[in-house]
Amino acid sequence: MLKEEDVKRNSFAKRLFDVVLVEAGSDRMAVIKLLKKECGMGMADAKAAMDSAPTVIKKGLEKYAAQSLVSQFADVGAKIKVQ
Repeated sequence: MLKEEDVKRNSFAKRLFDVVLVEAGSDRMAVIKLLKKECGMGMADAKAAMDSAPTVIKKGLEKYAAQSLVSQFADVGAKIKVQ
C-alpha cells in the first residue's frame, strides 16, 4: 500500500519534457531532414531552428518519446538536451 508521502512525491514527478537542439553538429543536412520528418517543420523553419540553436524543437513529450528523439538526433551527430 502506498504511503501518503509516496503519493505526493509521485504526483509532482515530471511527466512531460521539452527537447532542445543545442548544436547541429557536422552533418547539418541530416539534422534539417530529421527536423522536417520528426517535428513537422518546413525547410525554412528547420534551417532557422538549426541556425538559432539552442532552441526548443519539441514540447510536452513523454519520457520515452523524448529519449527516442534524442537518440535519432544523436545518430546524425546533433547535440540534444531534454528539459
